[in-house]
Amino acid sequence: MAHATDFDTEIDIDMTIDKPKKKKAQKAHKPNMALFAGFAIPVSIVAISITTVPGIVLAAFFGYLWMRMSSADGTTPIDDTVDRLIPNMGQDSARKTSGNASFDAYREEMIQRLEQEQVAFEGFLERLRTAKDKSEFDDFMEDRASKARVLDSE
Repeated sequence: MAHATDFDTEIDIDMTIDKPKKKKAQKAHKPNMALFAGFAIPVSIVAISITTVPGIVLAAFFGYLWMRMSSADGTTPIDDTVDRLIPNMGQDSARKTSGNASFDAYREEMIQRLEQEQVAFEGFLERLRTAKDKSEFDDFMEDRASKARVLDSE
């Protein structure tokens, strides 16, 4: 006995036959960057020459749209720029070896020293904040006490 999956059609439980749907070739809407540039540049030039400030605003808007426009692979130019400028900003990139053992040892020692200095500096800042708060509190209490003495003497 043949199963429903053996055929090109699919039988539902209510015994209706659904014919396989033809998938329409949906072309992904990707803006044509050359067409956009061919439109935006002349329009910006004309707008700037006719009215300066609105023309500059329009040119900035076109620049923003150009930056946000995605390329064929779905990435935006700004994403590509960021990826190219900052290729290895992950946490694991700090621990990768450079191939030079002495430099790697120096780098690990330097990172540990900087982490210790950061902890010490954060402790110093906390003590500084505490001292400032204590100083402000002491000033407040002194002002309050002096006002109370003035009120008592009257």
